[in-house]
Amino acid sequence: MTKKYKERSLVEFQKKFQDNEACAKLLVEKRWPNGFVYKVILRDPKAAGKLLPWVHRVISNEKVVIRGSHRGVYEKHLQAYLSEICYRFNRRSWEKELFDSLVKACVYTRTITHGNLVRGQQSIHSY
Repeated sequence: MTKKYKERSLVEFQKKFQDNEACAKLLVEKRWPNGFVYKVILRDPKAAGKLLPWVHRVISNEKVVIRGSHRGVYEKHLQAYLSEICYRFNRRSWEKELFDSLVKACVYTRTITHGNLVRGQQSIHSY
């Protein structure tokens, strides 16, 4: 028995879901109507690396980068450093696309001045 779904146009879909967040919200509501709950009880802190090894590795790497390369950061700029680390981590296997991505970022990103950086204003990507 085949279910028949109402056909919708791309324009109709784009009106309803104007961004990824709206689409993700609907999917989460359908999948977890009462919210998503995940509870982990960790009795031995040394077991954290065994329970969630990737999470442990990422956090350890972040600490090394912040303590090592950057020699510590001010709380004011912590989010920017964490965002950079996440950006690098998420693109760690994009070696072939790296040059093209760099050129696009240079061409399409607005210039940020030292004053804007100090005030916490970030450049807005236009691509």
